[in-house]
Amino acid sequence: MASKMAEAAHAARATRGVDAEAFAEVIGRRDDSRSSSARDGRDFASRPRERTARVSRPSSSRSRALARAALALCSLCSLACGGGPGSAQATDTGGAGDASAAVAPATFTEIYTTILQPTCSVCHTPGGIGAFQDFSSQSSAYTALVGVKASGPSCGSSGETRVVAGNASQSLLFQKISEANPPCGSPMPLGGPPLSSAQTTLIEGWINAGALND
Repeated sequence: MASKMAEAAHAARATRGVDAEAFAEVIGRRDDSRSSSARDGRDFASRPRERTARVSRPSSSRSRALARAALALCSLCSLACGGGPGSAQATDTGGAGDASAAVAPATFTEIYTTILQPTCSVCHTPGGIGAFQDFSSQSSAYTALVGVKASGPSCGSSGETRVVAGNASQSLLFQKISEANPPCGSPMPLGGPPLSSAQTTLIEGWINAGALND
């Protein structure tokens, strides 16, 4: 009887030991599960903040690239909108002004005072060998030239017009001062040195511009 009671007590102690070990194992697993859940919860809570931080704070290299692109775009806009066309227009306007100044025709006053009076009026004056043209005054010189048919012993029968307004190449005056063999008579000035190219150009420009009495 005593031995049976001892065996029962020993079995009970063994069962309690197994149950204690199993209980401890279950408790340990539960604690591990809670720790894992806590870690997962912390990780899950931190991940949105990390993503937000990554989105809201771009890298410094990307920021520098964006800044350089914005600066380049501003520079292009400044070149396209600021001063370019205006400068070109000013340059074109200045060039046109210079060109028009260079080709501006001489007035008849300039033609008479610098060429006809000092060079031609010696002969073409009342009592001179070319008295059929009177260059003794500016007004008489204009009257004798523009739209007037040639006269005199050499060209009276030629049908040439002394000055054809707007057409120097058909004007006898220009032909006589610019050609070695004019349509009639002799080159002018008679017996003297020829006019300079600048003087010839002045007369040509005045005739082509309309041979105005200005």
